[in-house]
Amino acid sequence: MPAAPSRAASGSASGLPLFLRAPAAAGGGAIQAKLLSANPARGETGLEFRTSRAGHVRARVYDVRGAVVRVLHDGIAGEGMMRVRWDGRDDSGAEASHGIYFIRVETVDGSSTRKVA
Repeated sequence: MPAAPSRAASGSASGLPLFLRAPAAAGGGAIQAKLLSANPARGETGLEFRTSRAGHVRARVYDVRGAVVRVLHDGIAGEGMMRVRWDGRDDSGAEASHGIYFIRVETVDGSSTRKVA
């Protein structure tokens, strides 16, 4: 995925910033991903999704500006169900401030983004 712009464009029907609406280069399509909990302030949250075959999986948390807050997974994963979890912390281990975040997962099958507030 190309580097995310520093500012998100608004005005989308999906409610997602432009930098998160583009499909992943790998599969090009959308995948079904279930948000585990919409509010990380009440504990951890994450995504559950299925891959049809083994391959590279990338899952990241972004803030509303498009900056990567946390890398949840970036490597090879097998076929089947997978969960990635976010404990509300950034890559340095500090608690992320309250606000809106997006968890984006990209697989060999495509991508999915979910809003976390």
